[in-house]
Amino acid sequence: MNENQRRGLEMPSGNLLAVFQDPRVVSCAVGVLGANMLRKAAFKSQRSLFGVAQELKGRGLVYLAVDKDGNIIKDAQGNPVEVPNAWQNRLLLNLGMVLLGTVLIGNSKEVTVDYLGLGLASSGFANVVMTLGKFD
Repeated sequence: MNENQRRGLEMPSGNLLAVFQDPRVVSCAVGVLGANMLRKAAFKSQRSLFGVAQELKGRGLVYLAVDKDGNIIKDAQGNPVEVPNAWQNRLLLNLGMVLLGTVLIGNSKEVTVDYLGLGLASSGFANVVMTLGKFD
């Protein structure tokens, strides 16, 4: 077995620059970056669906409603208003990233697109775990 193929993937030489220039690394990183940018854009543009994640004493992580200026909305008693189903909406968005990445991996004939899909799916999966663990 070739020393560079020890773990199933051909490894670049020990040169750090070669690692950063490797198309697999770049494609996977672009997938992760794209997933995170898409997630952030969705969260910012659809605050009514996703709310703003915040730790509240005695309640843990909650998703609060905000007005168009980004201020937390409070009810008549002065308590912050939670967005209903925000947790589920975030979970579905992250599962969508996993699904999109899986579709790219499964239907691509191009290796770089496979790695891009791997990045999307990996980022989505990590965010699913964060959402389920409520440490978003």
